[in-house]
Amino acid sequence: MKKYQTGSVSIEFVATFIPMFVLSIFMIEVCRYMITSSVLDIVFTVATRQVSVVKDDEDIAMRILQHMQDENFTLLNPQQIKLEGRYFKDMKALEAGNGALLHTTQAFAEYRLSYAYTPLLLPGVEALDNLTFHRIALVTYE
Repeated sequence: MKKYQTGSVSIEFVATFIPMFVLSIFMIEVCRYMITSSVLDIVFTVATRQVSVVKDDEDIAMRILQHMQDENFTLLNPQQIKLEGRYFKDMKALEAGNGALLHTTQAFAEYRLSYAYTPLLLPGVEALDNLTFHRIALVTYE
């Protein structure tokens, strides 16, 4: 009877190792996704705060983007950061969403950041290929 059971240990090992390995890789990817989200929040918030004390006729979109690219965070790829600004003359225009793409002397600015997440360990999974972070910051010019 023993000679018929010699391969059963190998089969049990493979049957348990493969799901555990896949689950471990998935958990690492989820942790990396959450850490990237937190780092992106912190970098965008700090960059916006550090450059937002300006005159009302100065557009800070390029300064925010430059400040974010100057930081050396290994999880973020600076080439994938996209920042666009919309500018509003008053609070009613902001509520209605009637903004201009060029900054002149508007009182409010809305900066939208998008960052395409690139999976590290699971590049072939289609569900992870379309993940994009979106962040919004509102700045009041004085």
